[in-house]
Amino acid sequence: MTEAKTHFDKRRPLHACPGLPRDLYPGAVITHEHLELLRQPAVVELIQSDEMPIPATEDRENYYDERHIEYWISGLADCRKMESYLPSGRGDTLILAERRGVYRGTLRAMRSGRFGCATSTQLIAWIDQYFNRPIRAFQNRIQPSLPLEDGYFDLVSAFSVFTHLDQDEMPWLLELRRILRPGGYLYLTVLDENVWIA
Repeated sequence: MTEAKTHFDKRRPLHACPGLPRDLYPGAVITHEHLELLRQPAVVELIQSDEMPIPATEDRENYYDERHIEYWISGLADCRKMESYLPSGRGDTLILAERRGVYRGTLRAMRSGRFGCATSTQLIAWIDQYFNRPIRAFQNRIQPSLPLEDGYFDLVSAFSVFTHLDQDEMPWLLELRRILRPGGYLYLTVLDENVWIA
């Protein structure tokens, strides 16, 4: 039985990328954590050497609006947090994407073996077209089932993915546990009602 198509399956042409990170540097950055990173010479070197374009604002669902370098730095910040859970910063990693943000730039910064998945075919199309490092990206469905073997990953991340789930939270947690190796880590963040009210 074929699963019905949803709005996640709809494709539109990708927008022109605004440029490489070095073309957009220094750019507007307003978050304190990101400003601190931008002051580090090693981070500036990474910006200058990154050969992958930054997605157009529309292709990251307006995440960080026109603050392209802050978008880039947000991915680096997430990457550094996750890599601290991997031995020597390396290991097999699965990054689940929320619809916004093309993985918030995180995949571009990860040095380890990477998989990425998202419900939106648009995000997968961007990765397929622009990523110039080995990465396996695939579209998953909203139902908690992933076409991956048991116990494969050292780290699975889901930044704000669970914020957008209004059902199947427990089945998704069990599915993510299934694909983690013994001793592996699940790194997830959630924006709860307290954040929305603040």
